[in-house]
Amino acid sequence: MYLMKIALLTPNKNSNGGVEVYNNYLTTIFQDVDIFYYDSNNVKKRGIKKKLKPFEEIKKSYHVGREFIKAHKKNKYDLVISNGMFGWYLYFKKVDAVLVNIYHGNYVGYLKANMNINIKKAIVFSIKGFFERISGYKKQCITVSKFNQKQLERYYGLNSSVIHVGVDMSKFKIIPTNEARELFSFPQNSKLYLFVGRIDENKGINTILRIAKNNPDIKFIIVGSGSLNSKISNVIHFNGISNKDMYKLYSAVNGVLIPSHFESASLVAIESLATGTPILMNRTGYSVEINENFPEFISNIDDFEVDFKKFNNQVESKYLKEELREWAVKNFSISVFEKRWKSFVKETLEDNDVF
Repeated sequence: MYLMKIALLTPNKNSNGGVEVYNNYLTTIFQDVDIFYYDSNNVKKRGIKKKLKPFEEIKKSYHVGREFIKAHKKNKYDLVISNGMFGWYLYFKKVDAVLVNIYHGNYVGYLKANMNINIKKAIVFSIKGFFERISGYKKQCITVSKFNQKQLERYYGLNSSVIHVGVDMSKFKIIPTNEARELFSFPQNSKLYLFVGRIDENKGINTILRIAKNNPDIKFIIVGSGSLNSKISNVIHFNGISNKDMYKLYSAVNGVLIPSHFESASLVAIESLATGTPILMNRTGYSVEINENFPEFISNIDDFEVDFKKFNNQVESKYLKEELREWAVKNFSISVFEKRWKSFVKETLEDNDVF
């Protein structure tokens, strides 16, 4: 049997970020994968001027691309997978291999949704978006959600296929709400809602705080780095909780609120549903997929506070926990991720006469 050689071009080799988690799944699925990443030890020490710091990712992707081209000339690869803008250098080179680019998000979409934009940021994100866009030229493109698929077509003119990020469902299970609340000493008879994310306006923290102020009888749990400028008696803030304990927290609340202005995926939504806990989220990330089955869980950011009232009244009345988990497992488990990637690679290589 022919064993294909795969190259993976990416920002970092070892990190806990979403891109690296995705990479780890890929290297588990496919046997012969070489990772090309930015290693400062292999680059001549030239300090980058402070005013050029925002463009450091472009510089790093340039070096990663060059290192790959050198290696490819010596030992040919069959399949080359690039993350984000880390494939732009290959556009200017003749690479005798099947080229794939994975989009975990997009800079232009994030720019348009950003609440704290200024002229400098707009210029930086637009330039990054240019390099991100050409990374997908003459390549098969993969993205992580239908929302991001639409944005890639709209802002970059790129057609892409969706392969969702896999979630280890063994880490997110259903446990009784009363047992979960005992673990955190939460009140048993109160409504509780959870927000997971940075304390940042772009994540919708201001929306959460307004809802909390207007609903003093409901407890709101916030898990995320950063400082809350306002103290509200019915808000409980955790700077961080171990990932292995998150299923307990999801299980302890009545629902999870996701009012982010921009998400390319939103794993919080899937993790919550995997524990049988309903969500209310803005039309971003996995909202397109979720809306197809659970339209009550989707809101517009301008209507989020009004929709919360409806959500709060019906949150426990319609869906069984097992029904929510079944949907998450069926569509977002690692086994589904593996099946989709193997099928995509097989079809792509066959279409290009690699086998």
